[in-house]
Amino acid sequence: MGHGTEADSNQVYQKMQDLLTADGYENYFVGTVEAEPSVEDVLSAVQEGNYKRVILEPLMVVAGDHANNDMAGDEEDSWKSVFESAGYEVECLLRGLGENEAIQQIYVDHAQAAVDSLTGADAE
Repeated sequence: MGHGTEADSNQVYQKMQDLLTADGYENYFVGTVEAEPSVEDVLSAVQEGNYKRVILEPLMVVAGDHANNDMAGDEEDSWKSVFESAGYEVECLLRGLGENEAIQQIYVDHAQAAVDSLTGADAE
């Protein structure tokens, strides 16, 4: 579950879904809490398969409010509750992408590139 936005950049979620599917990850579904694809879109896609269990995980740097409440909360409109109401066993993984060492390295590399661009170190 990503954040989502009404901006044109929201198209990245569908592109990510297309790449996952093209690479053979046909049981991975990307959705957003604030835009589309929505939880209803993801539920519909999951229902097309023969699944009994769903694992929900935030596609966010930090597993904060959206992950704890909108995804894994006990409210009836949380992703967890929506999938449970549809008859699925649900497991929520509350870890942000920022806990992944490869993602951390991307941040370090980008920060270093930004520093280098300010100091002229990249001109060598």
